[in-house]
Amino acid sequence: MSGWLAPQLLTLLLALLGMIGWCVYRVSRRGVSPATVRDWSIYGVIGVLIVVGIGLSVRAEIDPTALMRWVTPIVTAGFVFGFPAKNYWSHAHRSTLWITLSALLLLHFLFFFVVLSPSWRANPLLIVIAGLPEMFITYVTLILVLGRPPRPAR
Repeated sequence: MSGWLAPQLLTLLLALLGMIGWCVYRVSRRGVSPATVRDWSIYGVIGVLIVVGIGLSVRAEIDPTALMRWVTPIVTAGFVFGFPAKNYWSHAHRSTLWITLSALLLLHFLFFFVVLSPSWRANPLLIVIAGLPEMFITYVTLILVLGRPPRPAR
């Protein structure tokens, strides 16, 4: 294992521990419902797939910098569009939601692959730096197009 890969793996491990802590907090505050189990199962499968993909790429000796240039935009897209899509899932039958999300997703990947230099694109910190403002833009766009999302039942 290369020396420069260790900080990236440490970052992923810390993120994983943070997510586990968040899950424990949520269960302790709200309890477990079928929707919670479903959502966390999906998140778990996605996390395992990401870890397996990275592990396979390391085993296949793919250049980790090239790998991070692809992983960072994809993971950022998952965060940026996953949470708003979940909040607007009641509008899934409307083509307006899918057209809006598709246009925003196209702009997301154009930004990462056309505007950003390859060295910046490989920086995992971009998930936060670009992801948070992009998620805000996504929510504002969806509110303008579809209105406020319905309040979840408590």
